Amino acid sequence: MQSCTLSVLFYIDGAPFGLPIRTRLESGGASYCWNELITMSTKYRDLTAHSQLGFTVWDVSCGKDEGLIGGATILLFNNKMQLKTGKQKLRLWPGKEADGSFPTTTPGKVPKHERGELERLEKLVNKYERGQIQCVDWLDRLTFKAMEKIKERENCKSGNSSLYLVVDFCSLEHRVVFQESGANFLLPSPIASTNELVTVWDPEIGKINPSEHKQLKLARSLTRGIIDRDLKPSINERKSIQRILKYPPTRILNGDERQLLWKFRFSLMSEKRALTKFLRCVEWSDVQEAKQALELMNKWEMIDVCDALELLSPVFEREEVRAYAVSVLERADDEELQCYLLQLVQALRFERSDKSCLSHFLVKRSLNNIELGSFLRWYVAVELYDPTYAKRFYSTYEMLEENMVKLAAGPSGDGDGFKLWQSLKKTEKLRQLLSGLLSELTYFEEPIRSPVAPGSYLRRGDDLRQDQLVVQMVSLMDRLLKLENLDLHLTPYKVLATGQDEGMLEFIPSRSLAQILQEHRSIINYLQKFHPDEHGPFGITASCLETFIKKLCWLLGNHIYIGCWRQAPRQPSPHG
Repeated sequence: MQSCTLSVLFYIDGAPFGLPIRTRLESGGASYCWNELITMSTKYRDLTAHSQLGFTVWDVSCGKDEGLIGGATILLFNNKMQLKTGKQKLRLWPGKEADGSFPTTTPGKVPKHERGELERLEKLVNKYERGQIQCVDWLDRLTFKAMEKIKERENCKSGNSSLYLVVDFCSLEHRVVFQESGANFLLPSPIASTNELVTVWDPEIGKINPSEHKQLKLARSLTRGIIDRDLKPSINERKSIQRILKYPPTRILNGDERQLLWKFRFSLMSEKRALTKFLRCVEWSDVQEAKQALELMNKWEMIDVCDALELLSPVFEREEVRAYAVSVLERADDEELQCYLLQLVQALRFERSDKSCLSHFLVKRSLNNIELGSFLRWYVAVELYDPTYAKRFYSTYEMLEENMVKLAAGPSGDGDGFKLWQSLKKTEKLRQLLSGLLSELTYFEEPIRSPVAPGSYLRRGDDLRQDQLVVQMVSLMDRLLKLENLDLHLTPYKVLATGQDEGMLEFIPSRSLAQILQEHRSIINYLQKFHPDEHGPFGITASCLETFIKKLCWLLGNHIYIGCWRQAPRQPSPHG
């Protein structure tokens, strides 16, 4: 049986404060666990910025003479002057008693250059136990199992013989921040000859100004609702409102702008662009105000589909608002819906539940269009790697699978739901085959030439989600330009990310602008060769030259440079 004694002494500005507290422990194993609450006599108000605790461990199993094992010292406040909470891992200094001087010679904190994966994981666990990391039961169990394996592996690798002491500081409802006593303590003048900056901590930063909040509540008093119905903005107020409506979705409205939109909310109901801005002005914590805002929303002029995307952003948490946005999306056809499908899948992160109106809507529309269903399946599958939202995306993935396999076959016998779902998973079967005897085709040590296009190189391991987003933006711009009767003959290639480091790309033979200039010396010569017309301007077909000029003006106007031309198999044409 082994016996150890833990001695705890409090230090304020390097001097011992009070008598040491000792606790005795007997254990038959190599590790010790006191599991005992130690209450110090010092009050929080008596602490200074350099207050420390010194811990010394003694071996008393050898008889009367106590054998010193080691000691460690820890500051009570961190570099942000906040009282430390949660578990603190201290490295004991062998053969030394805890030194309470400042700076101490027995710091318990492990230096940064010596910290490894274990220290990083322990820091995250500490945050988790303090409630700073969201609890997800099924994911937490998997995470802690993986962490135990990492700990075992790291301990076997390091072979570290250092002794550590883990102390669990109590956690309080609010953070304890160190501040000098008294409101008028001396500070160096902010305007000094040395031009030094003085930081003054203001505990009310970020909080609501009570007088301003009260004024806002009085101005929005619901008793004025009858008067507000007949209010009309003046010329200057109308100009201010129109300026606000042109703000991008990322612009935050100030108090005056919010008050202006609320004041003339009834006269703005016929302006569909104003709904998203009006909903940003609502004080949703006020039950009566939120109720009136929802009533006005349902009577408002129907907004466009693109504006409904803004209502699905994290700014709007009310389920009624998000459900209204989904009802607007139901008016979109499949082609338009596919343009925004990637963003709609990302919007699932901000829903209040795993099976929300948005997820049901996406699954419902995907069942009627196999192309939508395929893209939805892959967009959701990629997000399963995100530990924070994996459960939510898996819920949508599971819902899509359950509903698709229930689809009945069509009159001709095709369209069976089970076959449709299996066809969407062919890539997974291919990946399983490649991971066997043909695993060398999965990852290449260096790019190899394509068998069907030797001039092109193949490689694996790229994250195609960024490429997918960029090409989607180009496709969306092409759609918007065509709605304005401006067809630039853009041909965006297809990109689909099927994982974090894998995906598929449509290969389009192309030639860079440098190659064209090198071979043909000028773009005019290139166009004359592939689009000749003796009677056209510069010997080029009028349609080709018009498309080229429109595209060039658009690219220059938007500061976009594309140095790639697509050459068609039979009649090559310059497509960006």
